[in-house]
Order: sequence, then structure tokens, then C-alpha cells
Amino acid sequence: MLGTPSYLSPEQGLGQPTDQRADLYSAGVILFQMLSARKPFMATSAAALIRQHIHEPIPQLPAEVRHFQPMIERLLAKAPADRYADAATLLAALEAIAPSVNGVA
Repeated sequence: MLGTPSYLSPEQGLGQPTDQRADLYSAGVILFQMLSARKPFMATSAAALIRQHIHEPIPQLPAEVRHFQPMIERLLAKAPADRYADAATLLAALEAIAPSVNGVA
């Protein structure tokens, strides 16, 4: 297993094969951190942190950025099949919510 435990996808934590959706999970951790000023999962050991990524529910964003929660739910989905298929799909989803974030919609 390679990587920083705070950003490991559940499948990486389980030692399973990965694809680009593992990177999207890590991007979801970063997005959550950017929006909330904290990591979605925190623990005192790497093993406990990995266990949280595998088993704990996805935490909720603060109210002022809650409109990103559906995206976070999809990025941090425990099963890779429940995440965005690729980066292009994620970018399209970001572009779709950009007008409402900027107050245009």
C-alpha cells in the first residue's frame, strides 16, 4: 500500500486493485478539506484512519457550502462504481454548479 492515509481510497486501504476512481476519491478528500477547513476523517493512527475511510459515513459539510455535499457524497463513495467515472465527468459536474456558486443562476 502506497500513499498518505488521510487521502487513501477504501479500496487502497483494503489492498484491492485501483483505477482513476481512487484518485477521484483523494480529490474528494481535498475538496472536502478546502470547503470545511478540516479533513473528512481524523484518527490517532494510520490503521484507524484507513478503517474510517472504509467504514465511517461520509461527513457533512458546513451549512454555507452544503450545496457541494452531493458532489462530496459521490467523490467519497465507498464503492468505486458509485464515484464519478473519470475526471472529465467530475469537471462537467463542477461546471454545472459553477453558475449557482457564483450567484449567476
